[in-house]
Order: sequence, then structure tokens, then C-alpha cells
Amino acid sequence: MLHDSQDAEALYLLSIIAYQSGRYEMTIDLITRAIEIDSNQAPFFLNLGSALQEQGRLEESIQAYHKAIEIQPNYAAAYNNLGLAFKEQGKLEESIQAYHKAIEIQPRYADAYNNLGLAFKEQGKLEESTLIFYKVTQNHPQFLAAYYNLGNVLQERGRLEESIQAYHKAIEIQPNYAAAYYNLGNVLQERGKLEESIQAYHKAIEIQPNDPRVYSNLGNSLQTQGRIVDAVNSFRQSLIINPNFIEGHSNLIFAQDFHLDIGLQEQQIERQKWNQRFILPLANSIQSHPNDRNPERRIRIGYVS
Repeated sequence: MLHDSQDAEALYLLSIIAYQSGRYEMTIDLITRAIEIDSNQAPFFLNLGSALQEQGRLEESIQAYHKAIEIQPNYAAAYNNLGLAFKEQGKLEESIQAYHKAIEIQPRYADAYNNLGLAFKEQGKLEESTLIFYKVTQNHPQFLAAYYNLGNVLQERGRLEESIQAYHKAIEIQPNYAAAYYNLGNVLQERGKLEESIQAYHKAIEIQPNDPRVYSNLGNSLQTQGRIVDAVNSFRQSLIINPNFIEGHSNLIFAQDFHLDIGLQEQQIERQKWNQRFILPLANSIQSHPNDRNPERRIRIGYVS
């Protein structure tokens, strides 16, 4: 019955359902058929662009967004999505221009402001990024992503107390935000507030127990407190979750050196495991130095001060 449908709007609505369920190929099929019936609807091309973008077909996605804008020049959502596609291509300047256009059309467009802040951050323009995220939080006090992203950029700038406040605000809005607890723990650890950082990591683990990074950083705080046994257990847990987690394995090796019940033999066994897992697979890619092996050649000696 669906194949006989000539109702473009019905096909469009079905494509939205398909998109929301992650069935992007079906989305593209449905919305393409809708466009064949009515090619003058900007939302049709917006939805097509979104599905193409999810599939990584960025050039086609960009073409669809441009078509949506051609039909409806003041289509802020199309400019915002266009900016996302450009950013995914690494074209940050074009991305920023698209976000600015979306904001020009819709001055309180929270998502476009947030995306603009992320683009500035990726460019290394941290002050501009900070100002954007602060503006979003002022205009949209319950916009979760802005507080989280603000915390990230403030941490990168070394403004740790403000970063902590931003993460706390994100958690206030969404109490089960594991990523915010994890990053909060990292900042608290950097500030030397070890007990608070441990509490934050434990909360992150309670919400999302399968992130090896949390266990590894929890181990770092525990080790700094001198709680070596607990630290070793935490590092080991990170490797249970992901045996190829190099950071957790390195931390475990160093922590074992301070564990009174772990002898040299056990320490060496762990080092051998690390070597087998991370170094030996690279052996074939190591190239010998192309130097002259003639023992009679003159040796050049350089000094570095």
C-alpha cells in the first residue's frame, strides 16, 4: 500500500519515524519519494540531509541543506545542520559562517550558539568559545550541553573553579549525567581536592559502570592519597572492562611498584604483558636507522645544552 502512496506529507512523516529509529536508508528512500512528488518543501530536504549526514555522505548532505535554504532562505535549522556537516568535514570557517547565519535568522537559537562555541573551541579560540557558552547559559538557563561544554573549555583554560561550577550546574539539571561527574572528578583531581574527586568518580561509575577511563583516573586519585591497594584494584578494573586500555595498564604497572604485597616477579610479569600487548604488535613497523654501518667511518658528535 505504501508503494502506491502519492501523499508526500505522509511519506515525509514516515521518514521522520524512520530517522528517529535510526533506519537512515529507509529515511532516505521515503523522503526521496516524497521529494519526487513535491520538490518544493524545505523540511523534506532538511530531513534528507540529516539522514545522509548520519551515513557519512557529507557532500550529498550539504547539497540537500543548500537546496532547503534555496527553497526557504530564512531556514535557521538548515543553516545549523549545514554548519554541522561542514564541521564534520573539518571546514571550520564555513561551519562558523553557517552557525552565524542561523543565529542571524533566529537570535536565540541555543543549538546554533552551542555548536558555534564548539567550533571556536576546536579552532583553539577558547576565549570566544567561553563567551558563547556563557551567553547560552544566560539565555537558556536549563540548556544542559552549554554548561557541560562551558566546563570543558574553562578547564582547558585553567579556570578550574568556574569549570567546577559549570559541571555542578550540568549535574543539577541532569543528576544522572555520568560524563559531567567524570570531568568534574578530573578537575577536582587537578585542584588537589582528592576526596571530592573520588566521590565524583564513584558517582560516574554508579551511573555508567563500564567506562575504563573513570576507573583509571579514580586509581590516580587513590594512589595520590597513598591508598595503593585500592588504586591497583581500580586500575585492574579498568583492564577488565578494556584489556587494551593502555593508560590503565601503564598506571597499574607504576602503582604495583608501591604495593607491599606485589613482588618483583609479579611486577615483571605485568610489564611483559604490557610489552606483548602494546609493543610487539608494532615491531614490524619499526624501521632500522639508515646510518652507515662501516666501523671505519668518522663519528659525528653533537652537544645539546
